Parts: sequence; structure tokens; C-alpha cells
Amino acid sequence: MRQRLKFSVRLVHFRQWTNKKFAVFNSMHRVIKICTLALAYSLVTSPKQGRAQEVDTTQSKVTAIDEVTVQASLLELKSAELGRQVEIVTAAQLQLAPVSSIDELLRYLPNIETQSRGAFGTQADFSLRGANFSQMLVLIDGHKINDPVTGHFNSNIPLTTSEIDRIEVIYGPASSEFGPDAMGGVVNIVTKTFARKLPQNQFDATSKILYGEYNLISADPGIYKVWDKLAVSAGALINKSDGNPLLSGRKNFFNNQTYSGSLAYQLSPNTSVAYRYGYDYRDFNAQWYYSTSRFDSAFETVNRNRHHLQLVHEAGIHKTVLSGSYMATDDKFVFNSSSTANNKTTYGLARLTHQLTFSDKFTALMGAEYNQRAIESNNRGNHNLWHGALFLLVSYKPVSKVVINPSLRADYDEWNKFYLLPQLSLSYAASKKVNLRLAAGKALRIPDYTELYYNNFATHVNPNNRLGNPQLKAESAWNYEAGTDIRILPALWFSTTLFYRQTKNQIDYIAVNSNTITDLTNLTPDANYWRAFNNSKVNTLGLDTRLNYHLRFSSNIQSQFTVGYSYVDIDVNSNAQPLYLLLHSKHLISTSLSLKVFKALLNLTGNYRVRESSQYVATIDRYLKKSYAVWNTSLDYPVLKNNLFINLSVHNVFDMQYSDFVGAEMPGRWMAGGVKFNF
Repeated sequence: MRQRLKFSVRLVHFRQWTNKKFAVFNSMHRVIKICTLALAYSLVTSPKQGRAQEVDTTQSKVTAIDEVTVQASLLELKSAELGRQVEIVTAAQLQLAPVSSIDELLRYLPNIETQSRGAFGTQADFSLRGANFSQMLVLIDGHKINDPVTGHFNSNIPLTTSEIDRIEVIYGPASSEFGPDAMGGVVNIVTKTFARKLPQNQFDATSKILYGEYNLISADPGIYKVWDKLAVSAGALINKSDGNPLLSGRKNFFNNQTYSGSLAYQLSPNTSVAYRYGYDYRDFNAQWYYSTSRFDSAFETVNRNRHHLQLVHEAGIHKTVLSGSYMATDDKFVFNSSSTANNKTTYGLARLTHQLTFSDKFTALMGAEYNQRAIESNNRGNHNLWHGALFLLVSYKPVSKVVINPSLRADYDEWNKFYLLPQLSLSYAASKKVNLRLAAGKALRIPDYTELYYNNFATHVNPNNRLGNPQLKAESAWNYEAGTDIRILPALWFSTTLFYRQTKNQIDYIAVNSNTITDLTNLTPDANYWRAFNNSKVNTLGLDTRLNYHLRFSSNIQSQFTVGYSYVDIDVNSNAQPLYLLLHSKHLISTSLSLKVFKALLNLTGNYRVRESSQYVATIDRYLKKSYAVWNTSLDYPVLKNNLFINLSVHNVFDMQYSDFVGAEMPGRWMAGGVKFNF
């Protein structure tokens, strides 16, 4: 029997998932508003056969999207009670959106800035609320994957799209939960085998296979199989091309391959165990990715292996989670024929948490964490740094409409010694349609090995290259925010947040003359270099807004529209002109549209950004525009019920010439076509 959807003037209540014993949404532990293409997927496409169940939303008078639970933080709360801004992306977006990698998807989400250096997920820096690429965390199932060598590897995610259950974005500081580096926010990728108790006997097989210009091959096959107590998931993600031609005469080639697999087993009704392995390989042109030197003819190869083990026990008011992960990254960066950097880094993390749910008014979670990061490098040296922490998170509801969430984390490491990271958030349900929230917290960021030691151990460093500084101090910041979520109409949501951040000891690269550097002897005399310093005190004021609307013209014509606008004003009190602070967007508009017309489904994503100013670098004769707009689109048409689709994708529809970093040219219009299947 084919599933039939009934639409009403109320938002959809995902009843077909919440009434089951092993319900997906019942086991995700958090609540958010789904306000992107994921909701469009459930609204404008027909579910697969074999899972027929009629969904009557006419009875959903009170229950709405914000009662869908997801895992947005270590402590289990509803998002309406969290006092913070949280968003979600589901696996359906990766199948429907005109993107071929996780970082491309994040680029078009509201209020996330993704600065790319290459096409199809080659490399990208993520930014939330004006924080730079090193001031936010990327997590897989709650464990950090930021590399100790550089934040530029944050998008090297050793996980395939087919294994993703959802992506959660936590805006604002999260250091009291996840430790240093969570200054601007957190992107947490939750996988299928780690996200839920096992559903009953399920099998999914999905894939998208595309061929495009410049010999592009893009594929992401994956399977997910559940037996009574065992679940197995595996997938691959491949994007490779000879590359588009560049102004320098080179080609922007890339060969990106990711493979991952996992399993989960229900040991008993109260105890489960899960294990994951991921491998990520990248080989790509890297000219002017990190420098503006005329000697730069770089290419780079990065390999990453990751293991993750988790044990969960739940009994009554108690929930205990013991987890550990280990990640090894091998980076070979060939700057030119006379300069090669080899970096091998490892990062291990172990965490134990215990949650006590005393009542519906009081919940507490306590935990301990230990991590260690190490590097062996021919141009950064050999280093090892360990880090330990204890933390406590509490949620208290003094009255029915008010929730207070204090948290405190005590950290100790060999670099910054002992420090405390407090945080407090508050939510108030003013009415059934309006929720108010406040939050404040302290965050910290420890300098990475690139900022500390880059090129310090190299034989010779060419001018206009970057240099590390072992005298750096940790960055610290106080964050404040106030926001509201409003259901204007049953199918129209609006959210806005005002935030302010005060940062001390901001690390950035500034231009210096080699004659002023006395601790290095491998430089060209009287030449310019970019060296890391605690250069600035930074005050950041900003506004995040987003609007989500679903419009149903008829059963054959429906649409889902999302738009987000971010304003970020950064006041820098610096000793010298910084490098990366100039790259953030002062104004950022991200939008997505899904339109179903009979059987065809059109998806459109757009991104418009305005920087503080344009830039020009004479050494390589390259400009960085002050503003640009890029649009992607895809068209899906079913040829075998709802299992097989023909797909046409166009990246950069209007052939915009643009860069996010000076010299790192992004490709123009790029067309690809192929098939999608889902069984």
C-alpha cells in the first residue's frame, strides 16, 4: 500500500516515527526546528513502498516540529528548553540538495559561512558568528575531529554521507561541554548506528552516481541493514576530476575518496555498543591555498584514519556513556620542488559521562575527559600535548515555562595550565508560538601546531610564506546572546538571535620583515613574511535571522523555502593589519528552495556574501572580490516509482568568477548528470 500524506494548516507531526518502540526521533535526545530541505523532502516527495502508514496531520493541533528530539548537546533537553540556537540537517538533504559533499551542504545552510578552496569538498573552512576556522568544532557523534596541525582540515571528515543520520549545528559557545575551540559554535554529525536504538528489521540501499565536465566522477553508494539486535552501515564517497583550468595555466585537479563503516549491537535491553571506522583520502592542487608567494606551485595529499567506540547503559534514572576515539592524519604538502612538509598527527579522546534524571524538573550530567594530540613533522618538529577535564551540566525548571541550564568545565593542559569554562542559558516559553532564550559563556582556544611551529624547522622559507610562533598564548572569549523563535503561522517560522563576543589574545597572521625576527635563521634577509601573533582584541557584534515557509498549492505543486541572513560587525583593536579577519562576511544571505511540480523535484540553493573590503595581492596579481553570489541547482525525475531517479546538477549556474581566498580560484559553471536510487 502506498503511503498517503494528508496536509493541514498545522506543521507536520512526524507521527510515523514517534509511535514506535524503537522510534528514530524518540531516541535522538534533543529537539530542534527542521527548517531546510530535509522538511521539504518529507513534504514534497512520496515515501518508499514497504513502510506504508497513513499520516494524518489534522490531529496535530499542538505538537509541531519543535517536539522532534535530537542530540544537540551532552545533556538531554528539548531545544525549546535549551536556551540556545540549534539547527538540523537530515540525510535527505544530502540526497536531494545540489551538492556533492558535506561542506557544500553546510555552505548553503542559514548563518553558516563556508569558505572553500576547491570544488566538490576538496577543502573548506567553516565559520559561525564571525569566528574564524579554528574557533569552532566539528564533531562526529560528539567527538572532536579538528586536527592538531590546522583548522584547515576540519572539512576532511572521515565519514560518508550514506551513514549520516543528521547534522546538528549549535550556534555560540559550547566550551563548557566540549572544551577548547568551541568559541563560535559546533557542527555535530550524528551517524545512524550511534544515534538510536535499533529499529526492527530494516534495509536501505542508496546511491547517487554522476558524470560531469572535466571528467568528473561523483558517487556516494551506501547500505544500512538492521537485524533484531545488530545494525551494520557502510558507504563510500568519491569525487574526482582532472580539474577546471586556472588562470595560472594549471588545472584544479582533485581526487577525494572517503570510506566508512560501522556496526551497533544491543547487548541487552539496557546496554548497547557501537563501533565505527572511517578513512579519508585527498589529493589535490593546492596552489595559493595558504600563501600568496610567487614561488607557490603546491599540491597536497592528506590521509586520515579514525576509530570510534561507544558503550551506553541506561537503567531507570541513570544513563552512562563510555566512549573513545582515535584519529591519525598524514599530510604531505609540496610547496614547490624545493620544499615539502610532511606532517603526521594523532588525536585520541576518552570520555565518561553519567546522567541522572531526577524528575521532569531536574536533570544533571557529570563527566570526565582526557585527550592527547601529537605531531611528527619535518617543518613543525615533534610535539605532544595532553589535556584533561571535569565537567558538570545541570537543567532546572523552577516553574513550568522557565528552564535554567548552568554548566561548568574545569580543564588542565600542559600549555594553558588550569582554567574554568562556565556557561549559563535560560529559556522562557512566552506562549505556544513564542519562545525566548538567553545565554552567556566563556570559551577558550589553544593554538594549533601550525600557529606554533609552522616552517620553524624548515631548511629555508621563501618570502610571503607563513611562520609559526611558539610564544603564543591561548585565545579567550566571553559570549552573550539573546534570541526568539516565533511560529508566525502554522507553516511559517521565524527565528532571530543577537550576539556579542569579546575576544582577547586573538591569534592571526600579520606581515613582518624578516630582519625583525631574531629566533629564526632560515629566512631570506629583508623580506616579508606572515607570522602568527596574539595580535588583537576583537569585539564581535552580530545578528542571525532565518525564515522557513512551506507552501502547498495543490497535491501536485508544493514548495519549501528557507532564507537566512547574518550580519557580523568585527571591531579589531590590533597591533598590525591581520590576515584572516579580513575574510569574514559582513553580510551573508543563504537560501534554499525545493519545488515539486507533479513528479519532478527542483532544488535550488544560493549564497550571497559581502566582505568588509576587497583585496589585491600584487605578487600573484590576484583580486578578492568584496561581494559575490553563487547558485546551484538540481533536478530529479523519477523513472521507477520512487526508487530510481534521473538527476541533472549544475554548480555555479551563472558562471560567477569568485574566490574565498586570494588566488584560490573557485570553478565556474559545472554540469553533471546521472542517476539516484533508493531501495
